[in-house]
Amino acid sequence: SVLQQVDSLFWKKQSDFGTSGSSLPRTPHLPWQIGQNVQGEGIYFGVLDLHKNYGSPDEKAYYLFAAPVDLAGPDGRALSLTFEQAADEVSKLSNFFGHDGAFYDDDRALFADLKADRYGGGWVIPPLPFLNGAGAERGFQGDNLFNHRSVGAFDGTYTAKQEDGRMFYWSSSLWPHSSFFVANVDFASGDCDYFSRNRAALSVRVCRLVPVL
Repeated sequence: SVLQQVDSLFWKKQSDFGTSGSSLPRTPHLPWQIGQNVQGEGIYFGVLDLHKNYGSPDEKAYYLFAAPVDLAGPDGRALSLTFEQAADEVSKLSNFFGHDGAFYDDDRALFADLKADRYGGGWVIPPLPFLNGAGAERGFQGDNLFNHRSVGAFDGTYTAKQEDGRMFYWSSSLWPHSSFFVANVDFASGDCDYFSRNRAALSVRVCRLVPVL
């Protein structure tokens, strides 16, 4: 199976990729190096295992890629957007580093499309597990943007700091108790919080998924 092929590949610890903590899960070292900017795809940051982490009945796995830069305006400066503005901006992306954007109001719709093979490979606002590893239905998503933020081509690309030094990025994951609040991650610390979807203005680093064939 696909996942048996994935499991049989060489594994490296998270600490080998610049993260700390010996208790962190291991990350598969697959076709590309973590942090490698792959032409036509994005910066590679690992693998999503839908069967293991999200209970998909099928053994589905996806390579994870992120854009090399935050969403920015015509002047090249990183945008600060409400979540609703961010979802709209992502949906309008055209040939952004080789791919269009996709509209998802939250990560539930994305995971439904992944499990049903409806996802078309477009840029999306990353679910919380892709940002800092938390929030997977089962266990911890070891391959995430915060863990790999200083690795390879990611190094030095997260620069949108608040006055107090924090660096907030939207996820597409909702607060379990209200869809009015959406999870975000401070890339200065890795901490997660939930802000109003149409009031707080934060940065966005889009990602996309490619099936492991």
